[in-house]
Amino acid sequence: MKINLDKSKHKIVIPEENYFEEAFEGCPFCGSRSIKYIGNIHPSPEIKIYSDFLNIIGTILSNRPSPDIKIYTCNNCHIGFFNPQPTEKILKEFYTGYYMGDTKYTKYTKIDPRRLASHLTKYLGNLSPRETFRILDFGGGDGAVSQCLGQYLLSSGIAMKIEISVVDYKTLTDRRENSISQYSYETLDLIPLSDEFDIVIASAILEHVKNPRQIISSLLQKMKKQGIFYARTPYSFPFYKGFKKLGKTFGMPYPAHLFDMGSYFWSDLLKTLNLSAGFRMKESHTSLVHAEFRKNPLLTILSYLVKLPSYLVGKWYPFSGGWEVVIERKI
Repeated sequence: MKINLDKSKHKIVIPEENYFEEAFEGCPFCGSRSIKYIGNIHPSPEIKIYSDFLNIIGTILSNRPSPDIKIYTCNNCHIGFFNPQPTEKILKEFYTGYYMGDTKYTKYTKIDPRRLASHLTKYLGNLSPRETFRILDFGGGDGAVSQCLGQYLLSSGIAMKIEISVVDYKTLTDRRENSISQYSYETLDLIPLSDEFDIVIASAILEHVKNPRQIISSLLQKMKKQGIFYARTPYSFPFYKGFKKLGKTFGMPYPAHLFDMGSYFWSDLLKTLNLSAGFRMKESHTSLVHAEFRKNPLLTILSYLVKLPSYLVGKWYPFSGGWEVVIERKI
């Protein structure tokens, strides 16, 4: 069965009767039963297509009200999550049909790959030249960020060849051009077990996956010794709680986001995963501003103003909007 939502010109396939998983009784990341309810979802207008989809499921197909989506945070590992969550099949239809389109939401969240690649270069440290530099780009789409980073590594003489492995729902044809080879995989477990990488990128993707603990653990294990892992995630739940105290609503981008991963989550991550012996946190701070002054000066100025206190007081300031980390694998 296909549902065509004319306003956004998208078609969503409904593959099964059960559209949502069973609700979590505890934290889906660390398993703790110490979780805190903070409210119910208020859909973001940019995700209107999926809000319509939920209502169609509830009122037309099963003659029931749309699902009651609750918002929780974990008192142990500090992850935020929505409960319940859609099935994997529903999510795959949503991501491949929505994010690949040219929509208001994708325009708002998309970052210039050249800017992000340039941002990543300052985390590479004093790399010694090598024959081949290997990049794993999890959720990397067309691999544009890794391609830009690879060009920098080649031009700076750090590497003679670049090998990129991109993991994304929408796989592309493998290609080789100007000493850069790119391979595409639909899932992380399709990458050969023997493959190890100098840098692993997970930019604005971990909030979308249903099993972030397994994914993060697997990505960290894919790193070479002294390799680095870069992640950028949303930190929006504090805004929801702040607006709620003021009697206002704050739109939440569900199901585009399933989790919220802010400063306290990342500060405790290695301890939560019992990986402190093999890895160390090199960087943990407010994330790169995705907006550009030449394209949207007002949004860029507002973004920097909102983040400004975070630059001064670090993780103690909750309204940064996003967080990024760099983790190094120890020798």
